[in-house]
Amino acid sequence: MKWLITVFIAWGSLMFFPGPAGAEAGGQADTDRLLEHVEKLSTAPRIPATESEFRAVVYIEEWLRIFGYQTKLLPFSYYVYTEPKQISLQVPEIRGKTWAPRSVLFGPAGEATGAVLDVGTGTQQDFARADIEGKIVFVRPGGMSEAEKVRHAAAAGAKGIILTQGANAPRPSLGGPLDMHVPVLAVSPAEGEQLGQLLQKGEKLTATLKVSGASIIKKTSYNLTAELKPNNGNTGQIVLVAAHHDASFAAREENDASGIAVLLETARLLTAQQRDTEVRFVSLGAASDGGRGLDDYVRSLTDAERTKIAAFLYLGNVRQQDGELAVYTSNGKRNLAADLLDAKGAGFSSAAPQEVLSRLGRIAQANIPNAVQIVRVAASQSGKNVPEKKSDGEKLTDAVRTVVDAITTMTDPGSGPYPLPDSR
Repeated sequence: MKWLITVFIAWGSLMFFPGPAGAEAGGQADTDRLLEHVEKLSTAPRIPATESEFRAVVYIEEWLRIFGYQTKLLPFSYYVYTEPKQISLQVPEIRGKTWAPRSVLFGPAGEATGAVLDVGTGTQQDFARADIEGKIVFVRPGGMSEAEKVRHAAAAGAKGIILTQGANAPRPSLGGPLDMHVPVLAVSPAEGEQLGQLLQKGEKLTATLKVSGASIIKKTSYNLTAELKPNNGNTGQIVLVAAHHDASFAAREENDASGIAVLLETARLLTAQQRDTEVRFVSLGAASDGGRGLDDYVRSLTDAERTKIAAFLYLGNVRQQDGELAVYTSNGKRNLAADLLDAKGAGFSSAAPQEVLSRLGRIAQANIPNAVQIVRVAASQSGKNVPEKKSDGEKLTDAVRTVVDAITTMTDPGSGPYPLPDSR
């Protein structure tokens, strides 16, 4: 039965995206093919972890195989939290007080009423010293993570949990779903101090916690990789080229698949060239679900692979704006990839949008050097005069030429390996 479902999905995908034809390697960028990629991939929203996203993956994989690549499909799972529709905290002994609790990320839905018990900072020893069963536990800030405190409380039999946050603390989070169904809320330092003082004085307090409408959904998305091995010497280095294939409803115009179109055409053109460095293409899923595909792919890289990466080129939207190509880095400073792309026509910019900084920052934190994102920005942002508007086809072709020229320079057999940072 599972086999039949898989065949049906794949067949439906091919019906949705007609197969490629006439895809010879090498030569100049094919404007018609670039526009076709964007058109075919933009016919559906490509919501992460849905059949529409999977159809896009099948389309990309089919083209890469036509170009002669062996591909690898990398499924990954993640959890999405639906915020509660209502939360409330009541302590009837404190009259006239209106509480302003915060929900806890990945906290389950539920309602509980019971006597409030102060358990300090919520260590295992704190819970072992008291009778927790059926109580609402009050947990002070400090010590271990919120997830560990909640796990200890639930294991000890707590009916509900009130966390106190420290000053200027970020939103409390359990880090992911826990195997427990105990409602948990967080209160501010001031409210926590008020509760703590009363409990220290021996006041008998009861509390009712309510968290309604929260839910946790497990999703599965896909990354897709294809490798172009060296054919003239081998530096032992890797150039990564990535783009995302999903797009949410809200961001459909921005995530118009132009990055994937450029990735596919770059993959086609590079097959005909001599190279001494591996080029690895990565089509990423669930970008609009918090960049999950990028995070999963980076985690999947071995230490040995990371030490070989000479550059990481992330292809963003290169079509929407009537302006110039721009290249960004995580810290606003030039690096090897930025310099090469700048020399080939993508102007370096130190003022990256927050979304780009977040994406490139996560790559940098994984000790991957020379990461950049390439996008097209409005003329007012690039600081350059644009004499005339370019058609969509010209924008795409322009991006392909810039990326291919930069990668050709990096992988030219005459250039040898590039020096990499020693800090890795």
